Amino acid sequence: MFDAGLIRKILKNPVYNGKIAFGRRTLEKVHGTRNQYKQVEQDEYLISEGIHESIVSDEVWQAAQVKLKSQAKKYEHVNKGKDTRTHLLSGIVKCPICGVGMFGNKCTKKKKDGTKYKDFYYYGCKHRQMIRGHKCTFSKQIREELLDDAVCKFHFLYKNFFFFIC
Repeated sequence: MFDAGLIRKILKNPVYNGKIAFGRRTLEKVHGTRNQYKQVEQDEYLISEGIHESIVSDEVWQAAQVKLKSQAKKYEHVNKGKDTRTHLLSGIVKCPICGVGMFGNKCTKKKKDGTKYKDFYYYGCKHRQMIRGHKCTFSKQIREELLDDAVCKFHFLYKNFFFFIC
């Protein structure tokens, strides 16, 4: 299914310009997991002429790359406050409508005077926005603090229940 990420990958792929790229992506281990890896785009990689015919001319290819870079700069602020917090229940908590795993996120808002409010952490449905052809109608956000506290209380009660039985 076409989405923004797929279009971006197509536009960045030099194979459409008659080139072959080596070392464009590498696999890196996901921190804190045993056997999970993720693909990571590399800033520098080797490009050579391919033996296949290019679909896009050099001029159009370069214009697309310039446009992609300018768009990336335009929306650069989105990732500046990258969320480094560990959301303990990401993927474990399920959406009540579509059943997909909810993910932790951070919201940062500014006051009228330019100062920032306290960061707001929440769990939201992965399919709240149109992703790969799926859109969920569950538009609510669950405050991370409330959900984490409820799980901790449940765990405490569960642990103490068995303590008193034994």
